[in-house]
Amino acid sequence: MQHSNIFDYKKYRYFKWAVMVILLAFAAYLLFEPAVGHYGGSWLGYGLGTLSAVMVLWMAWYGVRKRRYRSSGSTQGWLSAHIYLGTALTVVATLHSGFHFGLNIHTFTYSLLLVVVVSGFFGNYAYMIYPRLMTENMGEDNL
Repeated sequence: MQHSNIFDYKKYRYFKWAVMVILLAFAAYLLFEPAVGHYGGSWLGYGLGTLSAVMVLWMAWYGVRKRRYRSSGSTQGWLSAHIYLGTALTVVATLHSGFHFGLNIHTFTYSLLLVVVVSGFFGNYAYMIYPRLMTENMGEDNL
């Protein structure tokens, strides 16, 4: 039996969801040109911004979920979704902005989002690599 991890959870279910969200966001961005152009204040910008906000709130709920005793799905599934949809969020938030960046609060919050996602990549790397390295470094005498 092959070892399963958070990335291939249930045959890459949340990877497929993330790809679908990204493709739908790109399709909306490319097919619909608001009269005022692409930016966060257009109807498309508000739609993508609302989707981004819902995704942020749902991913923040992961912190609550992993501390609950009542089950609303496995923590492994929630973590897999958190990783994949968090990565997809960077694309949706970028399309929400319409690639308009400047010295303002909007670009600042977007930058903070990217910092959180990049730190999540490092956290995921540490979660996947360091326990194995620690076990290898302990030697057989300590096991």
